[in-house]
Amino acid sequence: MEQTVQFWRIGRHTVNADHSLLFTCHPDPMWVYDLETLAFLAVNDAAIRAYGYTRQEFLGMTIRDIRPTEDIDRLEQNISALDSGIDQAGSWTHIHKSGARRTVDITSEVIEFMGRRAELVCARDVTEQRAMTERLAQARKLEAIGILTGGIAHDFNNLLTVILGNSELICELTKSSQEGEPLQDIHELASMVTLAAERGAALTQKLLTYARRQTLAPRLTDVNNLIRNIDPVLRQVTGPAIALKLTLEPALWLCHVDPQRLETVIQDLVINSVQAMPSRGSVEIGTANVVLCEPSLNTYANIPAGEYVLLSVSDDGHGIPGTVMERIFEPFFTTRAAGKHSGLGLSVVHGFVKQSAAHIHIASSVGQGTTVSLYFPMMRSTHSDQSQAELATPETSNPAPSRDNQGESILVVEDDLLVRRHVTSLLSAEGYQVKEASGPDEALSLLAAHPEISLLLTDVFLGTDMDGRQLAEHAQRLRKGLRVLFCSGYSGLALSGKGGLPDGTSLVSKPYTRDALLDAVWTTLKKH
Repeated sequence: MEQTVQFWRIGRHTVNADHSLLFTCHPDPMWVYDLETLAFLAVNDAAIRAYGYTRQEFLGMTIRDIRPTEDIDRLEQNISALDSGIDQAGSWTHIHKSGARRTVDITSEVIEFMGRRAELVCARDVTEQRAMTERLAQARKLEAIGILTGGIAHDFNNLLTVILGNSELICELTKSSQEGEPLQDIHELASMVTLAAERGAALTQKLLTYARRQTLAPRLTDVNNLIRNIDPVLRQVTGPAIALKLTLEPALWLCHVDPQRLETVIQDLVINSVQAMPSRGSVEIGTANVVLCEPSLNTYANIPAGEYVLLSVSDDGHGIPGTVMERIFEPFFTTRAAGKHSGLGLSVVHGFVKQSAAHIHIASSVGQGTTVSLYFPMMRSTHSDQSQAELATPETSNPAPSRDNQGESILVVEDDLLVRRHVTSLLSAEGYQVKEASGPDEALSLLAAHPEISLLLTDVFLGTDMDGRQLAEHAQRLRKGLRVLFCSGYSGLALSGKGGLPDGTSLVSKPYTRDALLDAVWTTLKKH
């Protein structure tokens, strides 16, 4: 090597020993190749380390050998257009001896080497840099979509609240009609509207989950116990043609997660796996205790070092192509036929995982299958915590209370006129004394003027600088013992992000049914 570099010429200048040392010791891979045969003529030590070939192997190769087949035509066109001077050839894909692909930025210059017209190349590996940039761009895109989605869901929930409430009322008024009567037709139409509104409510809940704006109820959870509880449901999903296998860590750590939402996530992942297998196949649900150390960060680029409860769902379906993987967490992106799927499955899973301070990793190979891995931070616990976690299953609905209200006075604060009228009408029909306000200033004035008000029913987002939580704080300072019931279809940001519900307050989520609202009002008023 030291002997051959004496014969370099760049333009009119002969390369001296200092330049040769710079080539040999340069931290980035460098080489010289023949512009006619494309054969390697010299390589430095960094190239040997970066590409995995020995010097002798390199010198028996051409630069085509480190390029993917699809790049050869472009490479040859680029070489034929070379002129004197430094050339910034841009980004290229190079192939390591192992077959791994790396992204490199190329800078080159035409030189004379041992009497041959050659090119001196410097290749800087930017694989990790590009991957990090792409992850950041993807995160920003998902965050922007999330903000937009959450705002739409909030407004949509206000509309659904009115639609659902009034369709329920029409159903109630026409339920005693006989078949063939005109009112019976109205009853059936109203029932269809109610069903459509409930489906719309389920969709907006998924949108809020994706936007990380849902209200979670996390607690210490034994994920193994949760999986066993829903095993019969999962086997109904997979059916007889799909084998379902559980591989559970016997001494699994606990994690802090909303068990009801986690159940839904597991079911969604199993449904995705089943849909990836057209006829027969297998799905495996696994758990494990995982410790990620610093050296593992190169593999788990998005997951900090730490101790995790790993939950994985694997299948041997058709796998996910790379072009699809890039968009897999986008809402409404789907490869399925129109009408077959909402396109929200994995975007909802991603939103739940991120809001739970957890991490998600997807590994897929076309024709071999997919594994979705969820990493939940491990929570250390006492023996009593372990016992409680054994019981950490999703809550079931309690029987509706017998409402015996005393005509209490309620202040309704809602910036949406239709919702405000609807809620006022429901509460008045139940015998409550109702006053209404469209914003915080009007609400505080009414509170000061009417000491008989015993409950503040307020939306979380009021379209002003003061939100519902701030209004409640002002109101409770003004009136000690005032009960507060929040209602919102977009409450996660204002409430969960600030430590949950304030003391002495409750929450009912939009869109709510008549009974759900009246039960929440009655329960909040009866709190001691």
